[in-house]
Amino acid sequence: MIAAATIKHVRDPERLFAETRRVLRAGGCFIVSDPTPLGIWFGLRMGHFDARWLENRWSISGWTRAIEPAGFRCARAERYMMFPRKLPGGDGFENLTRRTPLNRLFLHQIATFEAV
Repeated sequence: MIAAATIKHVRDPERLFAETRRVLRAGGCFIVSDPTPLGIWFGLRMGHFDARWLENRWSISGWTRAIEPAGFRCARAERYMMFPRKLPGGDGFENLTRRTPLNRLFLHQIATFEAV
């Protein structure tokens, strides 16, 4: 199951997590992808988001704390830039910034939670 660009809009995420766990078998995966809190801040500043519709501004660690009680464990998580990897040098640029203080610019995050 995948929730892309969704969790930030969910009013009752604990209910979503519980229902997702109910329908997944043990070992099934729930993939969550959304902007980081900094990415949301930039989105608000640029007019991309409307604060009235942003219920959650979580980091991966916040997702993990909220979803574990529903019966999931975090199998993999990372932050990344929305840099087009198809452009020449895209992968190299992201790998370089991953090792520098510029990794704070990683404005998007993705996590895979496994049903236990």
